[in-house]
Amino acid sequence: IGDKYVGDTFTITGTTNLAEGNDLLVEVVSSSFQPTEKTQSGEFCGASGTIEVTKGDTFNEWSFDVDAATFKPDEYIVRVESIEADVTATATFNVLAGVPPTEAPTEAPTEAPTEAPTEVPTEEPTTAEPTPTPGFGALIALAGLGAVAVLVLRKH
Repeated sequence: IGDKYVGDTFTITGTTNLAEGNDLLVEVVSSSFQPTEKTQSGEFCGASGTIEVTKGDTFNEWSFDVDAATFKPDEYIVRVESIEADVTATATFNVLAGVPPTEAPTEAPTEAPTEAPTEVPTEEPTTAEPTPTPGFGALIALAGLGAVAVLVLRKH
């Protein structure tokens, strides 16, 4: 499953040899969750639901959507249990505080210029003055706005 962050929405998936159409109970619970005294808060974070096994290529598949908006930073246990058969599987993952790190753009390595003999022209060539293209700045602004929208939608 890998590390997730508070506020992430993600899908937990798996494969099974159970028949297509079988129901599975999925529980995602903080590993710190335990019984408390009546005077203490019993508040916890997690998710649960019933899902159905779907047809897969080699093995059948299942998936469960998780919204970690209310999760607290902690280790979480995923328990997937068949309702019809006596089969259970578990996995763990961490929910971390903060926001996921964004990958810094990597610059392509630049080659050091090599000195090569160049011919010196005897006449100076004339070059036409480039004409500015109107609206090019607006195109860049729209592309930047689109990139921000994609990042915001991926985060939610």
